[in-house]
Amino acid sequence: MAVSHGGATPARLTWRLVLGALLCLLWLGCPAQDKPLSPQAAAFRQELRETLGKLTSALAGPVCDNDIQACEQAIMTLCPEAPRDALAFPFRLGIINRDGVLIYVNPPMKNVGEDYSQYQAVREALKGRRITNARLYAPDGKEVYLILAPMFKNRQLAGLLVVRLDPALVQQRWGLGEEDFLAVDLN
Repeated sequence: MAVSHGGATPARLTWRLVLGALLCLLWLGCPAQDKPLSPQAAAFRQELRETLGKLTSALAGPVCDNDIQACEQAIMTLCPEAPRDALAFPFRLGIINRDGVLIYVNPPMKNVGEDYSQYQAVREALKGRRITNARLYAPDGKEVYLILAPMFKNRQLAGLLVVRLDPALVQQRWGLGEEDFLAVDLN
């Protein structure tokens, strides 16, 4: 007894299979494109990428050498308005070594020396070696935005530059809410 293929010949079945396979490959191989950044998000990205680039390249060596004074000097040379003018320099800066320990904060705070390696955002930035955006809550319950940028010296991870931003200031200065902030890829 012959099996009926609904009038399809073996040649038609072959072409249908080939066409179906090609369509599947095209569908899998062409992921949806990310939506374009808003002008505000693009301005934020550009400003932060420039700031991160300057700071991470200048700080990698002193962080490797655990030279906190050189870190302070590099930050004050590159960003003389930090931390005196929150509008001109709306960031708090910190440095976490490759072990996840906070070794420097500008302006100074009492949490220097604390281990942040248990925080998911820190682990992701250290392990993935990519800039990570995160929203966290400070011990006082205040919401903060963090950007964790890996620093490298001779292709070896030196630590993370931590940029802390106030969400209200991010909204006021760049017009970005939480979703927009977290969606900006700084890599």
